[in-house]
Amino acid sequence: MRVFLTSRKILLTIFISMLLFSLGDAYSQVTKELFGPTVRAAKGDTVWIILNHIKAEKREQFDQFMKFWLDFIEELADAGKLSERELENAKTFRYLTPTRQNKDSTYSYVYMGDPWISGVNTRFLYYLKKKYTDEEATKHYNLWKETLAKPQEGYRFIQTEF
Repeated sequence: MRVFLTSRKILLTIFISMLLFSLGDAYSQVTKELFGPTVRAAKGDTVWIILNHIKAEKREQFDQFMKFWLDFIEELADAGKLSERELENAKTFRYLTPTRQNKDSTYSYVYMGDPWISGVNTRFLYYLKKKYTDEEATKHYNLWKETLAKPQEGYRFIQTEF
């Protein structure tokens, strides 16, 4: 019973997150300019939700990394260093920010692939190595990784008709 309640609580948290969180107009504008119209899952598509539990003292660093990341992906796209499938995948991802701190003092940010594009690499290091040496890519990656209070949690769902 406790596992069910925990899973139910996680799903409720994700649902509320989807309704309440947003990076705001700046991200939305950059996404529209870079990738065109917003893409969303259709009935039967898979949606991938990734929770990032960020240390309270590392929030600013996480936010700075995400701003860097959005600019970086735009730079790769402009340079023609993303495949058609990678560009398609980039169009589907949303980044959601928390409205409050969790009970354990962390903040839960959400990455959402809506829809999830199967077979496309989503690892930060993979993309960082398209521009940087292994050492430089790892340095950038570690700036993100050290913000995590615990490992990411990923959940996949199927879009319904409503």
